[in-house]
Amino acid sequence: MAWTWYRDGAPITQHDLGELQTAESTTLTVELWWHRDNPGAEPAEDVMLQASTEDPTRPGVYLRSGLPPQDQLWWWARVVGSIGATSDFRTDWTAIGAYRALSIPIFEAGTARLIELRCTPPGGADASLYQTRLFTAADAHAVPIPPSHTRGMLSGVGDPSVSGLVAGAEITTSEPADDSIHISPGLFVLSGRAATRRGGSVVFSDEDGAGQVLNGGESYWAALSQGAGAEITVTKGGKAVDPIRPPLPDGEVFLRWIRVEKVDGSIQIDPADLDGDPTAVRHPIRAGGGLEIHIGPGRAVGPQTLRQWCRWDSIPVPPSSTSFLWQVSTGLWQISETRPDAGALGPWAAITTGETHITALEDLRSFADPPVILRWSGPTPAVGQSFEPITISQALDLETARLVADLSAATSGALRVDIERQKSNGTWSSLFPSAPTVDLRPSLEPGESEEETFPELNALAGGSRLRLTVIELPDVAPELIELAIVGRPPEGSAAVEIQRLASAEGGGDVTGPGASEAAELWVSDGTTGRALQRSQLKATTDDSSGDLLSGSPYLMKRTAGGSMNLCGPSTATRIKVTGSAVEMVAGSSTQLVVTNEPTPTQSTDPSQTGHPSLMVRDGALFYFSPGVGWRRVDGSTF
Repeated sequence: MAWTWYRDGAPITQHDLGELQTAESTTLTVELWWHRDNPGAEPAEDVMLQASTEDPTRPGVYLRSGLPPQDQLWWWARVVGSIGATSDFRTDWTAIGAYRALSIPIFEAGTARLIELRCTPPGGADASLYQTRLFTAADAHAVPIPPSHTRGMLSGVGDPSVSGLVAGAEITTSEPADDSIHISPGLFVLSGRAATRRGGSVVFSDEDGAGQVLNGGESYWAALSQGAGAEITVTKGGKAVDPIRPPLPDGEVFLRWIRVEKVDGSIQIDPADLDGDPTAVRHPIRAGGGLEIHIGPGRAVGPQTLRQWCRWDSIPVPPSSTSFLWQVSTGLWQISETRPDAGALGPWAAITTGETHITALEDLRSFADPPVILRWSGPTPAVGQSFEPITISQALDLETARLVADLSAATSGALRVDIERQKSNGTWSSLFPSAPTVDLRPSLEPGESEEETFPELNALAGGSRLRLTVIELPDVAPELIELAIVGRPPEGSAAVEIQRLASAEGGGDVTGPGASEAAELWVSDGTTGRALQRSQLKATTDDSSGDLLSGSPYLMKRTAGGSMNLCGPSTATRIKVTGSAVEMVAGSSTQLVVTNEPTPTQSTDPSQTGHPSLMVRDGALFYFSPGVGWRRVDGSTF
């Protein structure tokens, strides 16, 4: 048999796990072998491990769903090591019941993965009624799930089984080469929670993991990984002329392998000594060498399937063209100019190529669990002055902060701002407590216009108040600045995808779905009919209540009742936002009404009327852009 199970050196012929179902604290470690006695066989790639439970009313019939152990996710598994594999691979605990699976990237023939299992029946459940078995499938990327209207990539926030790198944490060597490597700040998901790590430098000695000094021609491998702590973990292996890579630490996110050797009597690490791709989430996409793109691990929800990858993949792209990356119903990737099948997700990237290489790569990924966006925008305050605070009504994990301003006229100094949280005693403290020693606060240098950084303090409780404060200005200050923070509910609940705003004058709150609050809307120029542009806040002398928004040449104001007055040079239009509907009225005539309908209908093209075309679907706000089609307010194509 290709797949065989062993425990304590003895085969498990029936994959029977019944002994575990009486004690939640019990764990069992088993060996899953691929061609144990035939090491010359081809490897098995993209393996999914799932559990199935015997139906008590039909002996011998095992079901993947429809029974409590499956539907209530009693069974969990993780990879804790390997036997005979050329590289180690480990995972966090992952549910393997109904609609879930543990993914393992590769099994070389004649090798095994050590898998730890546990059963967690809820209180009062009679576990003795059920018997469970494990099964495996190779070349598998999709798990059946119930029908769902939600489609897109999964962020991993709110899922305790998910850990991986989101962005940053880039590893570089010194120039000229020396005994150190350098790690940039990074955003991670660690056991389902967003977490920023500051990075730093690591210096390597000539001693291996056992404290043995390198001799001529010898080297050792070291693994860099990120755990729950603030510092990078360094795991060294033993020295040898052809060294073996050490086992990875449990529960940590792998970043890179470093080969350490002496050159002319000293340690010198150059780019050729770096190897491996990080354990990532959210399918990061990057250009590879020549005509190919690289896409990393992640999970996504499609029509009745959960699609997941646990390794990096390389995909060829055609020369001299513009094409798109899609994920088809099987979970595989396909490059195409049009949607390849009805169940395909995407496009997730637009790739423009020349004859020999990629010239442009546009990220179009969209999420099934969209984020909450907090935004300040308006005239630049003086140093030490703040925008009005924003209050959030739900807990959030903060991920990124993007600062936008025009510093083209500046020649010296910098624009630097701080995001502060109000403490219970009324004082304010920075979300970047390491500054100025390690300064991750949003900043722009002369000539720059945009920068993204990661808040150090990620977790915000419901009811928290945030404010944006200017702490440094360049010699020529920008007229306007804008800062947007992306956050996600830590329990994975439905997020507010319509972007809320607060001005420097009046302020505003971010609230849960269904609230009649001011939303950022996208408006057209109104005179040229060009693609819709994002609205921005603007100061005013109007003393009436409500938040003010402006999109050239329109000015919009939210009243206490939730309506928004929009005035252009030759027309007066009212936009009303009510939970799941957007209504735009010109005078006494209704120009556009959209609701949370299952299949949206294309509204009036703004290039013809000068007015935005809007719709709401699955709680998200969309606008119509001429020549592009429907786009969500986060910028992704519908």
